[in-house]
Amino acid sequence: MNERVDKLGKERPDKLLLRLSLPAVAAMMVHSFYHMVDTIFIGRGIGPSGIAASFIVLPFIILCFATSLMAGAGGASILSRSLGSGDINKADDTVANVLTACVITGVIFLCVGFLWGKKLLSLLGGSPDIVPLAWEYFRIVLVSFPFLCFSVGAENIARAEGRVSVTMFAMIMSSLINIFLDWLLIFRFGMGMSGAALATLIAELSMAALFLGYFLFGHSIAKRGLRIKIQPALLSRILAVGSASFVRPATGSIVVLIINSTLFRYGGDVSVASYGIINRTVMFSVMPMIGLAQGLQPILGYNYGAGMYKRALHVIYLSIGAATLFSVLGFLAFLLFPEWITRIFTNDPLLISETVFSIRVVAAAFFLVGFHIIVSILFQAIGKARISLFLTLSRQVIFLIPLLLLLPIYFQTTGVWLSFPLADLMAGIVSMLFFLPAVKDLKSRI
Repeated sequence: MNERVDKLGKERPDKLLLRLSLPAVAAMMVHSFYHMVDTIFIGRGIGPSGIAASFIVLPFIILCFATSLMAGAGGASILSRSLGSGDINKADDTVANVLTACVITGVIFLCVGFLWGKKLLSLLGGSPDIVPLAWEYFRIVLVSFPFLCFSVGAENIARAEGRVSVTMFAMIMSSLINIFLDWLLIFRFGMGMSGAALATLIAELSMAALFLGYFLFGHSIAKRGLRIKIQPALLSRILAVGSASFVRPATGSIVVLIINSTLFRYGGDVSVASYGIINRTVMFSVMPMIGLAQGLQPILGYNYGAGMYKRALHVIYLSIGAATLFSVLGFLAFLLFPEWITRIFTNDPLLISETVFSIRVVAAAFFLVGFHIIVSILFQAIGKARISLFLTLSRQVIFLIPLLLLLPIYFQTTGVWLSFPLADLMAGIVSMLFFLPAVKDLKSRI
């Protein structure tokens, strides 16, 4: 078997987790940093209305990403276990199904966006003043969807094969291209929202081209993976295993829609822009935990599939400890430096005042987020899709959405902000209730 895959079962767990997670963490941080810079450039080059417009578009973009991620993450889990058991033919078929499904997904979302784009933006919470600005951005970003979806699938495949350096380079490259083009097109050429969208399109094209080369030049273990193929039985299994990865961002899309609509009703465009700043800063803090989980997935999937349960348990403990550390650091930053964070994005006094208050409320239970993320990925990596799906649903659907619908009735915009720490707290408790029996089961197999 390929040497780099074989290392997943032999290399020391802490060293292996660091080797696979560090590039993923770095890549996710840079990628998230690009989103932050994108929002900073929009906020300073266009104003609060530009931030609000970009976040009206966000739910549709997230839904497209989530659909392709379902295929990519599900395929990565099956691919890791196939490599662990030595089934190379299944690995080839898995890759082919994932890439085909992802490209088809991007084309479908592209067509839907062009046919019903302006109506969608109104449904997504856009005010009459914001929709034209949002459409200026949306109509260009739509073209990037097939390339975005292909990259999502390819990125998960490369990571499952142990090639995290490839995913790291791809994400860093595209992010740096996007940041440079944002500066050039918004500030130098004065293209406004169209410039921000064009920068995103070119960056997604560059990432897709790099991953295409990864398969064309034989770097993938799945040598027959780059082909058009749909096998209903295998694809159904891929989507089932990846359903938790779909639900997390997909329900996030619904959450953003509810938040945008509620904030516009009670606070107007300034409140929507405030959420835009909070969303970008919180996601920047979450990215190290997601990168860590991405490093964990192939290690845990391989060792669980190979019956090496002691190694699997060891890497779980390491991941939870590191993710919790990231969570605590993020919690302290939001609590102690909210005004400094906000002023990076804007000099608008009203927007600063609202964001400083809201970011402290939103992050009140942020220290629990890392544990919840790792436990959700844990069950996905070992093929227990239903539990992973439920844990993801527990925060976004079972807790957060009802809170977002209920609390603003009594507390207006403050009710929106309060919903986040309450959902984090309850999701952390539920995750612990599933985590403890899972650890006990793994110990019994050693």
